[in-house]
Amino acid sequence: MRLKKIITVLFAALVVLLILSSCIPKDPVAAATKKFIQFIESEGEPEGPFTGLLLGEVGEGDVIGSETAGGQQL
Repeated sequence: MRLKKIITVLFAALVVLLILSSCIPKDPVAAATKKFIQFIESEGEPEGPFTGLLLGEVGEGDVIGSETAGGQQL
C-alpha cells in the first residue's frame, strides 16, 4: 500500500512538472516581442506621432531602417 502511494505521488509530481515546463516560453525574447506586437496591434492606429523601440542584437547582413518626416530611409 505504501509503495502504491509513493508511486502515485511521484507520478502526480511528474505531471505537474511537465505542465509547468510547458508554460515557460522556450525563447523569452521572442515571447516578449510577440506580446509587444500583439499589444500594439490591439491598440489600433495611433492618433498622433508614435515611436516604438525594440532593442536587440543586430546580425550580419541585417538592414537597419529609420523613418523620418521626409519618408523612410534604409
